[in-house]
Amino acid sequence: MSKYIIKNCPCYNNERFLSGFLNDNDTFCAYYSRKCQDCTDCVMKQIVKKCRKSLEVSYCPIEQEILELLDIEEVE
Repeated sequence: MSKYIIKNCPCYNNERFLSGFLNDNDTFCAYYSRKCQDCTDCVMKQIVKKCRKSLEVSYCPIEQEILELLDIEEVE
């Protein structure tokens, strides 16, 4: 799976002054103190992973609704 960020995560921060070591296009996880796309173990991403995995097997409206609520952006 490619890396991604969840823009409406409560720990998401794209303000460079809080994360001086990041580039303009990087985002920062205030909880893990590292780039958001490198935080593969956060709870929000675990939820996304479980919803996506379940949707591969069969369509479930609630899981689709959960994914639609999240502002997920794929990154390189």
